[in-house]
Amino acid sequence: MTSHRRSAPSAVGAAPARRRSVRIPARRPAGPRSAATLRILFGLALLSIIVSGAALTMLGVRAALADKSDTFGRDEAIDPNAPGHQAVVNPTPSLLLLNRSEDGSLASITLLASSAAGSSGAVVLIPTRLILDSTTARPRLASDVWQAEGETGVANGLRRLFRMDFGQVEVVDNARWSTIVTNVAPITVDNSDDLLAPADGESEPKVLFAAGPLRLAGAEVGPFLAARSPGEDERALLYRHRLFWQALLTASARRPQAGSDPVAAFVRDIAGVPNELFELPVVDDEPLDLGETGKQYRSDAATLAVFLAKIVPFPASTQRGERIKVRLLDGRGDQVTTLRAAAALVPAGAEIGLFGNADRFDYEA
Repeated sequence: MTSHRRSAPSAVGAAPARRRSVRIPARRPAGPRSAATLRILFGLALLSIIVSGAALTMLGVRAALADKSDTFGRDEAIDPNAPGHQAVVNPTPSLLLLNRSEDGSLASITLLASSAAGSSGAVVLIPTRLILDSTTARPRLASDVWQAEGETGVANGLRRLFRMDFGQVEVVDNARWSTIVTNVAPITVDNSDDLLAPADGESEPKVLFAAGPLRLAGAEVGPFLAARSPGEDERALLYRHRLFWQALLTASARRPQAGSDPVAAFVRDIAGVPNELFELPVVDDEPLDLGETGKQYRSDAATLAVFLAKIVPFPASTQRGERIKVRLLDGRGDQVTTLRAAAALVPAGAEIGLFGNADRFDYEA
């Protein structure tokens, strides 16, 4: 396996102009003003060459990226297993789902991911009381960012924290949940605990959803996901959401969902392949303010990077310079080992842009 650094495109030059002999009378030598003028003209000419070269380089890169052969401008006739074959790596498909409750608060955050080849899928449950990197003076909880900046603020905070972009960002409310599950409802969920409404002067709290098997109609999915018993730890809520997603994926695998809703389509894709459910690895954190109640959570950067590389093996950067772009080439005829290298490079901050074969397979290292 060899790793090649992409060489910069050759500079675009121009043929030197033929010198022109100009006879200047000896009694009128070129003064300081004429020399300054020549320096300005030379500078303008040089700048023109540089700008032209940069423009042609950009055109070449854009043309290569637009190449439908998906081989970055290489001959389509090259066998994918032959030396010299290279292909643009498509980012791992991902969808960030932000669940809005009836009162407008952030009910849940879920990341869906699917391998580019459609061979596996994953669902990651993220606590709403996760501390996000923030553009303000100090970090804030995702739920607080939602209240202040809405979906854009939460999505951008997660992009910075995860150091990756999301293919899609979708906000789902109760009505849309009904649309998403319309083809598979009712969904049978083995509810772990009674879900209680906040006390409102009543002697006994009202049970919203009883513990045990539930058959959730489409209109009940959103309220079920948003429901929290008074004082309930968010880890209990994530466990309940895990049970729901297991039931939804199982039902979707049996009866593939129809319709054009992007969330339903993504669920359909990962339900039909081997999939796993995860909770984002977090640790308990002290409240930002003494007056705050309830647990909040923080992610460890190193642990998070390794975890996300398994879920999203080929992430896309959110901005230039965020990740080191790498061209990964197999120089030993063993793509499995090369993919292992990708699994080590991505957690370290790399973005695999090109993947393929070196010019030969007999490299010693």
